Amino acid sequence: MVVLLRLVQLALAYTNEILMKSHIKYGLITTCCWNVLLLFALIIRADIKEVSISYFFDDGMGGIAMTMLFIAWALIWFGIGSHSRKDYLIKQQSYKDMFPNIDNQVLHKAFTSYYFSRHAKMLSIVFASAIPWYVIGYVRESFNITDFAVIAPLMFLSIICFWFYKRYKLT
Repeated sequence: MVVLLRLVQLALAYTNEILMKSHIKYGLITTCCWNVLLLFALIIRADIKEVSISYFFDDGMGGIAMTMLFIAWALIWFGIGSHSRKDYLIKQQSYKDMFPNIDNQVLHKAFTSYYFSRHAKMLSIVFASAIPWYVIGYVRESFNITDFAVIAPLMFLSIICFWFYKRYKLT
């Protein structure tokens, strides 16, 4: 019993040590956010179609293909979050090396504005370009309320990201 308790303590200590690495922590956070967003979208879609959530996993193979796709996307989002955090830390260090005499708090605020304004520009382009692709791929005859429910958030996100980019690009 004591040996089992010690093994559990060692496993928890090792897990905490791994999670302290920020790129792994951010990978897990990104994965969780993706899964929550996906689950939210599935629930809304199931409610609109008036079917159960299991409807989306009925692919003729007992749900194996959709489950594997779900796991693959979770792993992809883990990689995106992990890589993004590594990229952020590397660029933050190079930014600190460029300006060694500036106070850390001021430098952190300036770098955060600089880094996120660069990514906001890219996201603005992605959201804006998604609108015509949605229209080409999913709008058949005329616009309905579902189309506006997809296009309006894309437009809003594109405008917000572009505003953030313009506001902070000079810092």
